[in-house]
Amino acid sequence: MKNKKILVYIFFVIAFSCMLFFLFYSNSLRINSSLGAAVTPIANDDVVIISASKLMITDKYSDYDGELVLTVNDLVKNNYLSGEEINPVSNELYSGNIRIIAEVKNGVINDIYVKNEPFKNVFNCKDICYINDNNYIVFNNDIYRIIKVDSDGLVYITNLDTIYIKESSIDYKLRNIYNESNKKLVKNVITLNLKDIEKSILINKNNNLFINTGSGYKELDFVTNKIIKKEYSNLVSVIVLQDTVTYELGDGTKANPYVITE
Repeated sequence: MKNKKILVYIFFVIAFSCMLFFLFYSNSLRINSSLGAAVTPIANDDVVIISASKLMITDKYSDYDGELVLTVNDLVKNNYLSGEEINPVSNELYSGNIRIIAEVKNGVINDIYVKNEPFKNVFNCKDICYINDNNYIVFNNDIYRIIKVDSDGLVYITNLDTIYIKESSIDYKLRNIYNESNKKLVKNVITLNLKDIEKSILINKNNNLFINTGSGYKELDFVTNKIIKKEYSNLVSVIVLQDTVTYELGDGTKANPYVITE
């Protein structure tokens, strides 16, 4: 009888211990899950500079509390980067002005991310470059194509839609498109010129188009390859993005178009 009571006692002790373990484990999972949800996912492209930033914060800001802003220049100056790291997006050296933002509480990093860099850094263009590959971009909830990038880093995009329009109404139409656009993203709205037609493979040459000749809008006849004065023809509008537009993600392919933000 005595042995039976001992066995019952041992059973309850084991059961109670298991229950405590289960409660502790469940709470740990919830805590870890909450911490994980508070951390901004890190893009694979930025792992190198994120890792370097974490090391520098751990070494030099163990008592810091609040938002901390580092730059690639800071990381190089303090020997956490060599300065020779390649940005996989642009295939160029990381810009020294790229910022890394960290939320630090008593020296512990709760959130860390790279501030989006200028979209123009994706391209390396000393003059005017026509982008005939990997030129898909999301804009205004639609898919546009990048025609070119100029030496100032301005990016020119279009959805390639044509408008049949009177020559005297072109400026009014382009101005309306601009006025209805997000000015933080859009610097100007223009139309194609002759060089765009010659250098870009994107232009559909089945329909004659108005082009900006520098001396007014005239029609380019694709059959005769002549530029003539015409009252009505087709117009393709081109949006010039602000040079402050920042790159968010994407590689410009049709399956993974560029995504930009203000």
